Amino acid sequence: MRKFFRLLGKRRTLFLVAISIHMVFCIESVVIPVVSGELVNEITGDNTAQNKAGWGSGGIRWNITVFLLVCVLQLVLSVINDFMQKMFVREVKAEMRGCASSAFSKKMNLKRDEIAAFTSFLNNEIPCIVDQYFLGVIDIAGCTGILLCTCMALFQLHTILAAIIIVISVMIVCIPKIMKEKAASARKAYASVLADYNTQVESCLKGSHILRAYQYHRRANQWLEQKNSQVKQAEGNMSVCQIEVQGLAAVLQISKTFLIFVVGLWLIQKGQMAVGGLLVAVQLAGNVAAPIEVLAYTFHSRNEAKPLIRRYEQLIAVEETRQEAQIRMPQNFHEFCVKNLSYEMNGISIMEKVSCRFEAGKKYMISGRSGSGKSTLLRIIAQMQEGTYSGKITVDGMDIRQIQKESYYQAVGIVFQEPYLFWASLEENILLGREIPEERFHKILEKLNLSYLIERFRGQELNLENMDTLSGGEKQRIALARAMVGSPKVYLLDEATSALDAENSYRVEKMLLEEEALVVHVCHKPTEKLRSEYDGEIIF
Repeated sequence: MRKFFRLLGKRRTLFLVAISIHMVFCIESVVIPVVSGELVNEITGDNTAQNKAGWGSGGIRWNITVFLLVCVLQLVLSVINDFMQKMFVREVKAEMRGCASSAFSKKMNLKRDEIAAFTSFLNNEIPCIVDQYFLGVIDIAGCTGILLCTCMALFQLHTILAAIIIVISVMIVCIPKIMKEKAASARKAYASVLADYNTQVESCLKGSHILRAYQYHRRANQWLEQKNSQVKQAEGNMSVCQIEVQGLAAVLQISKTFLIFVVGLWLIQKGQMAVGGLLVAVQLAGNVAAPIEVLAYTFHSRNEAKPLIRRYEQLIAVEETRQEAQIRMPQNFHEFCVKNLSYEMNGISIMEKVSCRFEAGKKYMISGRSGSGKSTLLRIIAQMQEGTYSGKITVDGMDIRQIQKESYYQAVGIVFQEPYLFWASLEENILLGREIPEERFHKILEKLNLSYLIERFRGQELNLENMDTLSGGEKQRIALARAMVGSPKVYLLDEATSALDAENSYRVEKMLLEEEALVVHVCHKPTEKLRSEYDGEIIF
C-alpha cells in the first residue's frame, strides 16, 4: 500500500474520503433489506390489535420511519458516492498527467514516435491506470464490505439458508472459470478463421483488377463463401460455449431461488424464522454472487494495469533521479573551457578531442563544413545533447553538469537552428512565463523589428493556421527575442540568422556582437563584413 499511496501523490486525502463514502454506501445496501424485513415482521405480527394500534403507538410508524430514512440516506449516499468517485478519477488523472508531462518534458532530443507514444500514454493508458488500478481498490473495498455484511446478516437469519445462498452463489461465479479453457479455445478458433477470412477478402479486393481481367469472380466468390462458412461454424461453436455457461448459471440461479423459498417456508413453518426474514434472504441473495464476480474481475483488471504502472513509474523516475545540483552558476564568470571533448552516437564518432576556450564578454564564431560537429558542440555546452561524452566542459573550473540547471539556464540564452513556437500567444512565446520588465521587452521587439507582429496577433494564440503566415525570418527573430529578453550572460546561437535576408542578417548579427555577453555563434555562412569583429573563430 505504500507504493499505492506514493503514486497517489497529493490525492491521498481525496482517496480516503472517496473510499470511506463508498464503504458506507455499500454497507447501506445491506441495511435496507434488513430494515425492510423488520418492517414486514412488524406489519404481519400475530397480534393484529397491536399492529392497528402501532400507527398511533409508534411500532409500525417507527419501522416505516426508519425504512424511509434508510432509503433517503441510500439515495443521498448514492449521489455523493458517484460525485466523489468522479472527482477522484478526474483529480488523479490530472495529477498523473501533470507528473508524466513534467518528467517527459525534461527528456532531450525526443523523436516523433516517442512523442506519439507519450501522447497515447496520456490519453489512453493513464485513464486505464486510474480506472483499473486506483478505482479498483475502492471497488475491492466496497465489494468486500458488501460480502462481509451480507454473510453476517444471512448467518444471523439462519445458518442453513446462509450456507445454501453462499455455496450456490460461489458456484455461479465459478462456472465461467471452469469453462474458461473451452471458451478460450472456441474464441481463439473464431479469431483465427475470422482473420483468415478478412485476409482473403482484402486479397480479393486489392486484386480486383485481376478478377476482372481473368474473369475470376465466380471462383473467388466460392473461395470466400467457403471461408465465410468456416467463420459461421466457429461463431456457432463459440455461441454454444456461451449458452452452456449462461444455461448452467441460470439453472443454479433458479435452484438457489427455489431452495431459498422451500427452506425459508419450512423454517417459517417450524417457527425458526419470520416472514420478513425470508424477504431479507431473497434480497440479500443477489448481494453475494455479484460482489464475488466484481472482485474477480477487479483483481484481474488491476493485474492488467500493473505493466502500465511500471511504465508510469519509469517515466516519473526520470524526474526523481534527475536531482538538481546545488552549485549555482557564477554571476561574474571568467571563462568556459572545453577540454579534450569527444562524442559519438550510434557508434559513429561526431567529434574527437576538441579543446577550446571562451572568455566572458567576448564573441566567437564556430564555422566549418556540414556534419563536422559544430551544432553538436553547441548542444553539449547547452546540456541539450543526449548521451554521454568524454572530456570536460567547465565554467571557471566547475563542470557544467554540477551546476544547478535553473541558474545555468538563467545565464545562458540558446537559439536553436530550427525555431519552435508553442500554441500560445506571441508574447507568451517570447516571455515563456518569465517576469521581464516591460521596457526591456518592448526595446528588444523594436531592435528585432517585431512590434508589428505583436499588434497583428494581439489577443490570439498561435496555431498551425496562423503560424504558416510567419516567414522563416520572422520565426528566427522571435527565437532571438526569446533569448535576448532574459539578458543572458552567454548566447549560444546555432545558425541564428540563416533564415534572414542579407540586410536583416547583418543588422541582427551586428546587434548581437554589441551585446555585453559571451556570444558563441555557429555559422555555416558567416557575414564576411562582420567576421573581423569576432574575438576568435573555431574552424571544424
